[in-house]
Amino acid sequence: MIGPSTNLSECSQIALEILYLGNNNLNGSIPDSLGRFTNLRHLDLSFSELKGPIPEALGKLRSLQGVYLSYNKLTGPIPQFHGQLTTLHLAYNQLNGSIPESLGRSTTLTEIILKSNQVTGSVPVSLGKLTSLKLLSVSSNLLNGTIPNSIGKLTKLNVLDVSNNFLQGVVSEDHFANLSMLKYLDANNNNNLLFNISREWIPPFQLKVARLGSCKIEDGLPQWFRSQRKLDELVLSNASISGSLPTWFHLIHIVYVLDLSHNKLTGPLTNLPFVLGGELLLQNNLFTGLIPRWLCTSTDLKILDLSRNRFTGKIPRCLWNMTLNEILLGSNRLSGVIPSPLGHNPFLESLLLNNNNFIGELPRDLRYFTNLKYFDLGENKISGNIPAEWIEENITSLRVLRLHKNNFTGRIPHSLCKSQQLQILDLAHNDLTGPIPYCFGELNGMKDNSFGKSKMIFPEYGNITQVIKGVELEYTKTLKFVINMDLSSNKLVGEIPESLTALESLIGLNLSNGDRSFLGFCEEIMDKIYTGSRRQSFEDEKRKGGCPSDLNASISGPLPTWLHLMPIMHILDLSQNKLTGPLTNLPYVKEVRYSRGKLLLQDNILRGLIPRWLCKRTYLDVLDLSRNRLTGKIPKCLWNMSLTVMILGSNRLSGDIQGILGINPTLEWLQLNDNNFNGELPRDLDFISLILLDLGENEISGNIPDWIGENITRLAALRLHKNNFTRRIPHSLCKSNLQILDLAHNNLEGSIPHCLGELDGMKKKPFLALL
Repeated sequence: MIGPSTNLSECSQIALEILYLGNNNLNGSIPDSLGRFTNLRHLDLSFSELKGPIPEALGKLRSLQGVYLSYNKLTGPIPQFHGQLTTLHLAYNQLNGSIPESLGRSTTLTEIILKSNQVTGSVPVSLGKLTSLKLLSVSSNLLNGTIPNSIGKLTKLNVLDVSNNFLQGVVSEDHFANLSMLKYLDANNNNNLLFNISREWIPPFQLKVARLGSCKIEDGLPQWFRSQRKLDELVLSNASISGSLPTWFHLIHIVYVLDLSHNKLTGPLTNLPFVLGGELLLQNNLFTGLIPRWLCTSTDLKILDLSRNRFTGKIPRCLWNMTLNEILLGSNRLSGVIPSPLGHNPFLESLLLNNNNFIGELPRDLRYFTNLKYFDLGENKISGNIPAEWIEENITSLRVLRLHKNNFTGRIPHSLCKSQQLQILDLAHNDLTGPIPYCFGELNGMKDNSFGKSKMIFPEYGNITQVIKGVELEYTKTLKFVINMDLSSNKLVGEIPESLTALESLIGLNLSNGDRSFLGFCEEIMDKIYTGSRRQSFEDEKRKGGCPSDLNASISGPLPTWLHLMPIMHILDLSQNKLTGPLTNLPYVKEVRYSRGKLLLQDNILRGLIPRWLCKRTYLDVLDLSRNRLTGKIPKCLWNMSLTVMILGSNRLSGDIQGILGINPTLEWLQLNDNNFNGELPRDLDFISLILLDLGENEISGNIPDWIGENITRLAALRLHKNNFTRRIPHSLCKSNLQILDLAHNNLEGSIPHCLGELDGMKKKPFLALL
């Protein structure tokens, strides 16, 4: 422990020059009394747990040359140093304030490392006086000013790292005028920093690393890179670069990393420079044409990401013979059958081919990818059975298997149960038949998430998409926390296996049969109602055809008694089945990290009361019990929950609406339509966040209260269809943001308010387009 000391008389008499106490578990603060070591030249207290400010007394030590205080928890400003400093390492602390101008007087400085603090302001102009400076790193701070032109005077500078800040202004060739020794330039992630450099400028340096990602670059790919012949890494991602690759670009020799992702680059991959090994990242552009076969000559390439472009044609078979760890080709326009590998490939770990136009069956020779961990073939047109043999015999290390939205048939193979590390299994939207394999309860990857956190290595660049109730969620860095099983929209039969209770880490279980849309009706009906000139009521359209997947479910029977033993989950979706009986035996649904829970039981045949114990599910965000046969009143305690969405429509619920509605400032979506509620709406109600209110098809009477327009200004959809409302349409509705207003089939009288023509919400995009 280091702390204040008043008795250093003996130590101070010793001419202490070097004090190295780094890489210990020191805590407390740095004592002011260190300032008595007047001969101290080097101080190393790095890699400890020291807190508090850096004593000003250290800055007064005239002999001090090296200060190493990185990797602590130091706070406060950077002090002024008056010694003959050569090295100042203060990285990975919590220092704040600005970089002191006085550092410009320490002309002997060769290294300044201030990265990963909370330093604000600009880079001081005075740093241009540090003619001996070789390394300047101020990355990952809160710098919000400009980079001074004086930086261009640092003739010995090798490393300039200003990445991950909020720097702004214009960077021109003047900033690099005399930096002939510069090898490493990193300005990544400064969104308001504009590089505006003359197309004729020839830099005085030869860079090994250039990172300008998430900056603004004018006039396409910077022409000054034409002169760079020693690049190991070039990062120009998310830099607003558009147009095709210029002809001179293929002359650049890049050894390890080329990242042009997240731009608007167009055309074919001609003029692409040769990347010897490492990473070729071109995702999220507008590239077209075929995937060139010459890519296969980059024999040491480890990551190839061409996803989210407009590539067409087939996958070159030679890609399978490379030593790639990740092949990411999702979200293109690729077609044809998936080629078979030519032989054993133990290198490939991630193969993402989702959202293309592949056809045919999965090749059996995929068993040669013996180390495959992430396989995403979702959103294609692959047919046939899920091949059991290549999973059982060889690919036992699978962590993610996503075959979402294809044409697979047959049964779910029991061999999947041998993938003991599987944590995401998505077979939704296929034509699979038969029961859910009982052995799914043996999937260890879904039992213990500590296994996933400690041992699992996740793809560095590929995203895994999970569709949860029609919403696509992409997971990258948080993938290790996602344990999900989605078997929805198939033709599975039988009961839910009791063995699933063993899957303790499962946060999502979707066994539903189809998706429904806005206000409980399928998209086909909603399109008829709101996109044409026709204005039929909901009931008319429902009678005329209904949703094509209505009650097309297979899982039936009451909720089994063991279901409450299921592990705590983030999402439980048993919607659109034929489940019967009361709402007993439900498992607990809770918050998972930054996302709250969902309980989705709509479109079943559930009966009885809504149980009060649901109110104890305090982490629920979405509760959907619609289209069942539930009876009785809504428990008042539901209004005390912090729900965002409550959907109870199309049941047999009843009672006085005035005594049922409560106060809930978090609720955004409330559907109580198609029940047996009566009485009048309360005169005052606090639903300030409400966006949609549907009370249609009930027996509610009285006036439409003013609070609907006055208090709920965010309201975009109001549906009071087929009730017993009387008197005039209130002018207060004109104060809302309404885009859908349905007051049909009531007993309203008087004139239509002229101010309804002023509803801004109906002048903008249709509400359905915003869902």
